[in-house]
This record gives sequence, C-alpha cells and structure tokens, in this order.
Amino acid sequence: MLLLLLFAACEEFDDGGLRYQSRKNIIGTWQFNEVITNSQPISTALFDSVYAHTTIEFEKGSMVTFLWKNQYDSLLQTQKANYVFNHNKQLLRITFESYPTVNQSYFVKRLTKDEFWLEFYNDDDYCKWRLKKIDN
Repeated sequence: MLLLLLFAACEEFDDGGLRYQSRKNIIGTWQFNEVITNSQPISTALFDSVYAHTTIEFEKGSMVTFLWKNQYDSLLQTQKANYVFNHNKQLLRITFESYPTVNQSYFVKRLTKDEFWLEFYNDDDYCKWRLKKIDN
C-alpha cells in the first residue's frame, strides 16, 4: 500500500513536472511565452499587442489575477478569479469574478517551478498557453 501511495505521489504531467508539487509550483507571477491556436502559433503582432506584457498572478490559497496589458505596458483589464485543481491535478478550473460567473477549465500539461503549460477550448478553438515564471 505504501509503495502504491509513493508511486501515485510521483506521477508527472504529460509534458513534465511532478503533480504533487503543483500547489507549490503554481504560486507566483507568470508571463506568456507562447500562444498556439489550433496547432498554429499566433502572429507576432497579436502576441506583442495582447500577450507579451500580460501577467497571471497565482496566490497561495485560491486567488488568481490576470493583468492584461498592451504592448506599451498599459493596463487594459484586470480579472480576478479563484482557482482549484481537480483530484489528480491534471485539470485546473478558474472561476472568474464576473457577472455572469465564468468558469474555464484548463488541462495542465506541464507545471514546474519555471514553466506552466495549459491547454483549453475557447469556443471552437483549441488553445495552448506556454507560460514562464517571472516572480515567486
């Protein structure tokens, strides 16, 4: 039984990172490194204007803040939300503080102390976010 528990605790995400460290590794400020939609990287112009200066701040507990900024580093929008992992930490659910309430589920593909890879459906598009940690 103990061996089974040790094995389960050491399970990895599909593309790297140990699941049992996910609550520790997620804490901090993340910045977009790459955005892919339907297997194609988005254009450099779109990345620079929407994602390059945007950060996502995960706090200890369950709070997360998205700070959407443009290419001039001007704040466009702040979104506050709560996050929770499912039981095996492969699915991250974010509930945005908006009216009406918006829930978004993300498949966690990689979560290390420096990299965070998420995949999700946005309407008919399959999106991939590759994030890098910029601050603990």
